[in-house]
Amino acid sequence: MGSMRSEAPKEQKAFYHSAAWQKCRREYIASVGGLCERCLSKGIVRPGRIVHHKTYISADNMTDPEVLLDRNNLEYLCQDCHNTEHNPNSRRYFIDEAGRVIAK
Repeated sequence: MGSMRSEAPKEQKAFYHSAAWQKCRREYIASVGGLCERCLSKGIVRPGRIVHHKTYISADNMTDPEVLLDRNNLEYLCQDCHNTEHNPNSRRYFIDEAGRVIAK
């Protein structure tokens, strides 16, 4: 049985492995201190995991450096915040303002 997860197009995979993206990613993470920006905005200190593109990458913008490499379009997120961004109904719990895990 195959995976339910869709595969990224070849061009997208190539971009994420490019030297330009690796450098941009590394520098962006350092610039935000390696912490999840959304959690930090709520006073919660959690390490980030994924550099997220606020404007999602698509076939229409795959060659646009303002979408791909512009720091204003990036956000460093923990796995939970990234999952919520892409599928807001998938979480079985959330973290309140005090940092406590609350089941839904």
